[in-house]
Amino acid sequence: MERKQVEELSRLVESLQTLVASIRGGKATKKQDARPETVEKDDVLLDINDVAAMLRRSVRSVYDDVKAGRLPAGFRLGGRRRWRREDVESAIAKLANS
Repeated sequence: MERKQVEELSRLVESLQTLVASIRGGKATKKQDARPETVEKDDVLLDINDVAAMLRRSVRSVYDDVKAGRLPAGFRLGGRRRWRREDVESAIAKLANS
């Protein structure tokens, strides 16, 4: 990557950190201090903790449901598993209707 690209990415990361901090009502920090208490409706991508909080279940039970095919497997992004909110909500709706 060229130096200009790296600098632009750094500025974008700092802007995103500031935006996230303002949404959470705190100061921007290099390290994420704590996870939000609730999952916001506007979040499009969820991590395992968000899915567990959304279902009010443990992380382990979410992985068990994925393995059993009751929940979507999600996808890897940056080495971490992510789920689309709409995929999780549609799986919940299917389970509720069955």
